[in-house]
Amino acid sequence: MRSLLAHVRAFWRGLRRPSQVDADMSDEMRFHIEMEAQRLQQRGLSVDEATRQATIAFGGVEKYRGAGRDAFGFTWMRGMSIDFKLGFRMLRKYPGLTAVALFALSLAIGAGAAYLEFVNDLLHGKLPFAEANRIVGIQVWDQESGDPDPNQTANFVAWRDSLRSIEELAAYRALDRNLITEDGRAEPVRGVEISAAAFHIAQVPPLLGRPLQPEDERVGAAPVAVIGYDVWTARLGSDPEVIGKSVRLGKARYTIVGVMPATFGLPSTHSLWVPLQLSEGFYPRRQGPPTRMFGKLAPGATISTAQAELTALADRAAADFPATDRRLKPVVLPYVESLWSAVEDSRMQIIVFYSANVFFIGLLALCGANIATLVFARTAIRDVEISVRTALGASRARIAGQLFAEALVLSSLAAIVGLAVGSFALKWVKGVVTVGMGQLMFWWNDRLEPETFLYAAALAVFAALIIGVTPALKATNARVQDRLKQSTGATSGGLKFGGVWTAVIVTQVAVTVIFLAVVGMLGWSTYVTKGGDRTRNFPAREYVALRLMLELDDLDTVSADQIDAAYRDRLRNTYAEFARRLSVEPTVAGATYGTRLPGMNFREMFVEIEGRQAVTPAYGQFLHAGSVGVNYFETFHSSLVAGRLFTEADSAATSNVAIVD
Repeated sequence: MRSLLAHVRAFWRGLRRPSQVDADMSDEMRFHIEMEAQRLQQRGLSVDEATRQATIAFGGVEKYRGAGRDAFGFTWMRGMSIDFKLGFRMLRKYPGLTAVALFALSLAIGAGAAYLEFVNDLLHGKLPFAEANRIVGIQVWDQESGDPDPNQTANFVAWRDSLRSIEELAAYRALDRNLITEDGRAEPVRGVEISAAAFHIAQVPPLLGRPLQPEDERVGAAPVAVIGYDVWTARLGSDPEVIGKSVRLGKARYTIVGVMPATFGLPSTHSLWVPLQLSEGFYPRRQGPPTRMFGKLAPGATISTAQAELTALADRAAADFPATDRRLKPVVLPYVESLWSAVEDSRMQIIVFYSANVFFIGLLALCGANIATLVFARTAIRDVEISVRTALGASRARIAGQLFAEALVLSSLAAIVGLAVGSFALKWVKGVVTVGMGQLMFWWNDRLEPETFLYAAALAVFAALIIGVTPALKATNARVQDRLKQSTGATSGGLKFGGVWTAVIVTQVAVTVIFLAVVGMLGWSTYVTKGGDRTRNFPAREYVALRLMLELDDLDTVSADQIDAAYRDRLRNTYAEFARRLSVEPTVAGATYGTRLPGMNFREMFVEIEGRQAVTPAYGQFLHAGSVGVNYFETFHSSLVAGRLFTEADSAATSNVAIVD
């Protein structure tokens, strides 16, 4: 063990100070030669003769010095440094190839790295909290429908006192309301009714005031609210005396007791929190407003132990309430993943996300293969150089290592450029997402994580293997000696594209053409699906749009189905009245409403055409559809090919009519 440590120390010293190692080896060899010369002088030889014979007897000093370097493992390192220097010279020598390769590889590596960063932030984001790895989300799934069951108030009340593997359990439900300030300005805000335990789980101190407390949850307690940093700055002018002032949320008035920092948006994109007040006693199973849960694992507990405990509690509830709980299954997940598990079709979205990552790796392989062909053509010019080096004893692995090092220089530069471009692209993409969503998840950031750099480095090595090693294997095949003989004769042989390489090149060209065709088809399909071909002449500047939502304070105690029906009726009536009032304004030429506007994605509905043969895949399957006001087509100056437009009579609940494209 002691000798191993001594060898490691010697290796590390040689790695840091190779010149000192050479000097030490020279001193050691000089000592042995001098000792031998002294012995020969004692036999009567002169100083010069004794030194000469001692040097001859010792042998070649450089040979021993080289052997010492090999023993310490420095030779290959020096060889690689020379290869890297040669790689930079080759980049300057072939600027055209360098420019093409850098552009292609930077595009592929940068896109792949930016995509990975985006997906990781979206699906596996890191919460900016202390002990964030202990925060978990709980979803309760209906095993028959395959969807999460949102009505879990009863389970939350039962579990928060009985769970041992989760020391803190919080619940919340959406509270999207108009925030009305003292100046009378009303704007929507994303808020939640939430348990005070959520602030204890996050352990993020407020910027001003205090967080919600357990006593705020008591039924009948004074209504209080904690606001987010953006609400405080944009809506309340960063008022330092905001604590104690009141705001209205819909019809209810709340007193502000705290302001959270900009890095806090729990559960996801929220900026206002009021206490979730639940009365003591029994709650009906699977009834009431949708409620979601999350918590913090107890010290020493894991997701597996929490899952086992929740499964046991769910089995007990299924036995006690078979009519409502028999089909339910609780699932414990890391917090961010639990948010996605409740999104409709999220599993398919995640599959698409990771499939796209395979797409980017395939794109990199395609770019690398085409660049490898160009590198092979460049390598053919160096045929004589490679043949001579092989004849002088350079191994195939040594030459392949040299070409790999040259390719690694190229791909590393491409990775640096790609990461820089990908960082800007990521900010742009997040800006686009912000426009669509209104706000990013609070854990998102604009910096690249270490995993992304490692991923880009792996892609660079992968590209170097394709670009460098593949041509090297062709250039150093068994016929290299024959090419060397031919290069010295009247006819020069050189590297030639054999049958296999010709097939590879043809395949690359074919794959490239197919790839571009597929991308073009997908782009055109998206363009058509989103209405690009139909709305390119649409006079968008003549129209303005707004999103209108309704508050349902008086529907908190009814079932989800009743809320949905009441919301649809009230929304239709409100939209119609709002459009009527707008249409009489002198600056408004027309007003209408609908669940979607021209150019937007329409929701899918199952449609059957009665008495009509299914001659296209659309019939009997999902079609894109939307609900619109009776004057929708007139407002957008759209004429019909056949039939009639909607009338006021068609807006009745018993009237089921449709217009198809």
